[in-house]
Amino acid sequence: MRPSSGLRAGLLALAALIWGTAFVAQSMGMDYLGPCAFNAARSFVGSIALAPVIFAGDRLRQKSGGAQELAAYSWKNPALLAGGLLGAVSGYFGGVVDNVIMRFMDVVMAIPMTMFAIVIVAALGTSTVNLIIALG
Repeated sequence: MRPSSGLRAGLLALAALIWGTAFVAQSMGMDYLGPCAFNAARSFVGSIALAPVIFAGDRLRQKSGGAQELAAYSWKNPALLAGGLLGAVSGYFGGVVDNVIMRFMDVVMAIPMTMFAIVIVAALGTSTVNLIIALG
């Protein structure tokens, strides 16, 4: 069943109201608190706001019989494990190690797009328009 246009408009207005109120609260909150205290308070409020969603998700998973712990999932997903380890090493050591890991990840993330551009140019030809399509 698709939601009606009135419901969509109402949800959009609610999202805009929440977003706008949060933006004003952030602007005013930074005037009274330092950046570290403000971010700590914001994280605390965010975790309190998301707690019902997390508990509802847990209850739903338990009802469906598919409860799965994040720790167990991380051992099954090597990308999650590798990313977590790289992030932990980068955050712990910082400095040069952080810079090297960032540059490595830049290269890794650029490879699929570069390969995609090469395939598009090879398939469509080497005209300027095709090059713009491949890079765009």
